[in-house]
Amino acid sequence: IASRMQNFAAHGATLLINLASSLTDMDANLKGSTIHLDYMVNGQFMSEPMNVAEACGGMRMLMAFLALGVALAFLFPRQWWQRLIMVALAAPIAIFVNALRVAVLGWLHLIDKTLSQGDFHVFVGMLMLIPAAGLLMLVGWCLEKVVIIEGKPARGPAPLPFDNDPEQVHLEPKPIAHGLGVGLVALAVFAAVEVVFLQSILPALGISTVFAGKFNLVGALSQLALHLTLAVGVWLAVRMILRKPRKMVVFGSACGMLLAGLLTHAAIIQYTGIALSKLPLDLRHPIALEFPDQAGDWQRVHQDPKLSKDVESELGTKDYFNSYYVNNAKGYNKDNVVVHKEMTPFGERLAGWSGIDEPGQFAKVHIAYYTGMLDTVPHVPDKCWIVAGQQLVYREPHLLTLSRDNYRADPQHPNHVLTESTKFGTDVRLPARKLLGDASTGQVSIQIPAIIFSGADPDGNVTTALYLFLANGEAIASSHEVRLSFNLKDKYSYYCKVEVMFPGVVEPAEVQRYAEDLLSDLMPEIMACLPDWTEVQAGTYPLPAGAQP
Repeated sequence: IASRMQNFAAHGATLLINLASSLTDMDANLKGSTIHLDYMVNGQFMSEPMNVAEACGGMRMLMAFLALGVALAFLFPRQWWQRLIMVALAAPIAIFVNALRVAVLGWLHLIDKTLSQGDFHVFVGMLMLIPAAGLLMLVGWCLEKVVIIEGKPARGPAPLPFDNDPEQVHLEPKPIAHGLGVGLVALAVFAAVEVVFLQSILPALGISTVFAGKFNLVGALSQLALHLTLAVGVWLAVRMILRKPRKMVVFGSACGMLLAGLLTHAAIIQYTGIALSKLPLDLRHPIALEFPDQAGDWQRVHQDPKLSKDVESELGTKDYFNSYYVNNAKGYNKDNVVVHKEMTPFGERLAGWSGIDEPGQFAKVHIAYYTGMLDTVPHVPDKCWIVAGQQLVYREPHLLTLSRDNYRADPQHPNHVLTESTKFGTDVRLPARKLLGDASTGQVSIQIPAIIFSGADPDGNVTTALYLFLANGEAIASSHEVRLSFNLKDKYSYYCKVEVMFPGVVEPAEVQRYAEDLLSDLMPEIMACLPDWTEVQAGTYPLPAGAQP
């Protein structure tokens, strides 16, 4: 949904900018989700790209406008179908207003392009609530003027009885207290039924709940169905017991149910030991500064400088690097491979290379580390490249087999392999989806999942990349799986994206073969930099403040 809304915002803003081009002298061309703006400032022709990032897709704005639509629908007396239409129209209005917001940010380039960045960028988004509210109120006004086919005015809601007249409302402590009691009792029963449901009924059906460890979609949907059923049951029971309850009793019942729900929720979280927010884990060794220039057979020949602050903010982390490696085993090294660099506003960048006549022996490696968060979506090729205007050619999961002579089984952790880091000289554990070989002899290999993605630019040129994630000691292929991989009771969290490309190699099978050779050497160095998850679970990492390592 977020990526679709991102496309709507980009296409809608481009259309609005071009519709107003006769007034603004600004033209827009869309490539992927990047809008290329052409305009004149002080007699000088300017051409600027404006990227519509995923965060600008309007998901947050959609939630805000839905809330605004519900408020405007229910704050005034309306028919039920009028309220339904107002809430339903909140979504398309939000999408339109978000496209208008992006167009406004584009028009701000005519004054000063820095106005489309930073705090003013956020401020423009908040200003869009005003036209959104105006459009929703216009919809409400139109609905009030709707007439029936026979020509008779649509019947408005029945007038409020004197008993419910807001002018006559007086707080009555006794009925509210009775209602509080009803609400607390109702939710006590609710909590008891939920505990039985979670601990007995679902396990008997073979369904694990969200509280069983990692997030479980079936268990979550089952709980949601139970919540809805019990909520309806509580409401019907209150109506049946009280017949025509006075408004103060109903008000008190609602407060009682909210209070009981709050206490029940807090008790369940406390009892189960769930950590709703995760703590960060520092790297054992900084990736950008201490990652080795030599890892097994692979030697680094170039490392890109740090990204700009804006791009770094979009990436979502400051712990990352982009490096280029050559295979020494094939006779390539710093002396016989020439790297061509170019100067950009961000510093030196790799422009090309020469001296390599065998494909797959020159690799680009990107590593980015995230910690203390669950919902940051890392930039992966099947999102970034599509945004940049490429078309999907291939995307499939693969199992990589990594092996070196110094890989050996970990006797204490059956799903891990021990090996030695080349630079740091310590044993590290490698995560494995599957172990291959004979653990008794000590010689083993590991299989880990990865995604291979190919995209084609408008000229038909194909580029292929392989990526995977290392999350809390596990190897995971998809960014969506990362979100569901964390144990709910874990206090800490981290994940690391590893992406490799072999320029000139586009066939997935070839990319996998070369990546297996590269990552067999690089994986021990990566895991030496990351926190050892077995130590984290044992409580020996991170060390307490002031403790000696």
